[in-house]
Amino acid sequence: MEYEPPSKFLLDILEPPNLMLTPKESSFSKAYEMEENALQDKKRQERIELERLLELEMLEQAQLASQAIEEKQRFIEAMAQDQNKMDKELETIFHGKGQERKKLVEYMHQVEIGTDVLIKNMLEMQEKARKTEELLELMERERIEEEELFVVRNEEMQNLRKQEVLRAMESMLQESDMFESLRSSYVNNKDNVLRQALHDEEVTSQGQVHSILHHKDLALTNMIDVLQKQEEFQRDAFEALQLQKDAKTQRITQQINMIEEELTGLTLVELQRKEERTDDEINCLAEKRVELLGLLSQLMSEQESRREELRKRLAEMEQQKEDGQTDYWLVQYQRLMDRKPQALMDQEHRLEIAVVTVLDDSGAQDYLPVFARHRITIETLLQMTDDDLKQEDVTFDHPAPSAPLVRQESILARGLNSECVICLDRQSAVIFLSCGHVCCCNECSIPLKECPLCRGAIVQRIKLSTAVVSEHPLLAALPSEPTEHPPPAPLV
Repeated sequence: MEYEPPSKFLLDILEPPNLMLTPKESSFSKAYEMEENALQDKKRQERIELERLLELEMLEQAQLASQAIEEKQRFIEAMAQDQNKMDKELETIFHGKGQERKKLVEYMHQVEIGTDVLIKNMLEMQEKARKTEELLELMERERIEEEELFVVRNEEMQNLRKQEVLRAMESMLQESDMFESLRSSYVNNKDNVLRQALHDEEVTSQGQVHSILHHKDLALTNMIDVLQKQEEFQRDAFEALQLQKDAKTQRITQQINMIEEELTGLTLVELQRKEERTDDEINCLAEKRVELLGLLSQLMSEQESRREELRKRLAEMEQQKEDGQTDYWLVQYQRLMDRKPQALMDQEHRLEIAVVTVLDDSGAQDYLPVFARHRITIETLLQMTDDDLKQEDVTFDHPAPSAPLVRQESILARGLNSECVICLDRQSAVIFLSCGHVCCCNECSIPLKECPLCRGAIVQRIKLSTAVVSEHPLLAALPSEPTEHPPPAPLV
């Protein structure tokens, strides 16, 4: 026997009983049916309206969804475009940074080479100057010995002449002995008469004599004071001119100025390297700065020694002045002014006015003897090249920079110049020892105990002879900053 579920079978629905209704019940039933039908119609209308509203809302939702999809697509496309633009700009910036870094490395190499060449040239110049000064000192000693020999011979000749005069005087006195008795008696009588006359007038004229002597003493005192002041002025003027004319002092001062400029340039380059965070280059620059500091200390010692030597020579000349020569310092001053040979002075006077004007305008008056000795005319000067000038021993005021010059504005645009790192107003004018940095002005460096750049202890301060930092060739030679690109547009 098979099992069949009940769902396959349908029960017979009983028909409702056919009840007989009264008219009143029938009317109520109809009214109920009508009300029921009206309610069903109302519900159907509400369902239709609800379906219409739902369809409208579904259409709006579909439109909003479509708009959202389109906006999302546009947003994705804008993001992709902005990302591509940013990638291109970053690639350009990285490429520019790479090129700049390459230029900086090349420039650092050139700076190191330039510093090495400067140090080598200064050492060679110092050695040549030392040999030249030794030769000049030897010649000066020989000249002094010859002068002393000449003085001794002159004294011997004067002594010889003095003996001759004494013998002549002795013979004359012997010849005049016969007249001595008559002269002595005459003098005795004359002295007695004069003594009596002076005794008579002494009482009346003693007050006048004292007054005259007093006024003469005052006038003599004033004259001595004036002469002493004039002599001091003449001595100071001679000392200043001697320092200006001394070749060794000029050479040392020029080398000190060169080292100060090089230290200034190295400090500026080191500031740039710190911004780039290149430690190896900073260490290399520190070594160069230490070498330059050693040379600077040596040159300053030589400068002080030379000044002391000139002071000693001045003291010797002061000792020689005790012979009472009139206008001694004025004569020495004029002698120092006229030290050039007369032939060279004549050649300078015969030099063309146009050549002299060119040298004056270029600040090269020291080369007047060179141009005069070679008889250079204005036509020859216009045709001369740099090599020709070097062959004539004509050099530039400063050594050539180790990198090409660019505009100063490129440095100022990056905020790197020769201004004081503390006040950011005045120019840097002080070298700190023993680090060698040039980064502060005179006013700001006074209270400092440590260098603002390296935090090293300040042992000594050296004031720069000239404010060369703002126009330093190394400052202008630094590479410029790459072109700035505009930032990408903000995402919407």
